[in-house]
Amino acid sequence: MDSETSKLISATVEDLKSAGANIENATPPFFFKDSDDVTENYLTPHDSGAPQETLDTIDEIAKTVEDNDMSSMAKTARGATLLYRDWVLVNAKRQFMRQQWRAFFENYDVILCPVWFSQPLNMITDLFMRKGLKINGKKENTGIQLYGQVRLLWLTFQVQALP
Repeated sequence: MDSETSKLISATVEDLKSAGANIENATPPFFFKDSDDVTENYLTPHDSGAPQETLDTIDEIAKTVEDNDMSSMAKTARGATLLYRDWVLVNAKRQFMRQQWRAFFENYDVILCPVWFSQPLNMITDLFMRKGLKINGKKENTGIQLYGQVRLLWLTFQVQALP
């Protein structure tokens, strides 16, 4: 987070304190990586409805991808080829995280975090509908950069972003 954003959040905290709010720095009940793993495996099975050519390609990638490969392609391939019995376990983890969020927010009414807006980008997509931009003539996958920050919110809890 840049210093200007940090100063704005600090000023907001001070305003809330002066208005009588109880302020506490808190850490979410799980790590981003845990949320990312669940989200990738929970959401990417929708790719299994893709055209057969895409499914064949995903199957080939899933057979050869290393378990420790955390690239967008690897996570998409693993999630899209996930067996239902494995998806049920992922969904159980997701439900557990939702319960953790629910318990977390029993003590908090507001969470302050940076929100930023950007102009619409001229996005390109590939066979797997991954978002990307051409940078110096080369397609760069921007899905993680643009959407990775909201993964914690994909665990189905209500959020409202106010500027």
